[in-house]
Amino acid sequence: MALLHSQGDANHARRMTKQQFMQWLKDVDLNGDGDISRKELRYALKALRQKFAWFKAWRAMHHADLNKNGVIKGSNEEEALFAYVQERLGIVIC
Repeated sequence: MALLHSQGDANHARRMTKQQFMQWLKDVDLNGDGDISRKELRYALKALRQKFAWFKAWRAMHHADLNKNGVIKGSNEEEALFAYVQERLGIVIC
């Protein structure tokens, strides 16, 4: 998860390009199945030093898992996660 450039402590915004975000999504997929589970997302958010990572992962899945199958898969769901991360998690996509 070294793609993010921290601006001090965990409360400051992190910045990345959209390409870096898409690479981050690939890195989040720990088992390599092409899907991002809530557990994988929770681990990724913990690595970003997000407080309450379990809750933020649950909320992100609630917003981004459009077909409610328990995983984020496909460009539509990735775009929904992209929008949610920008809006709610303090990550700035340049």
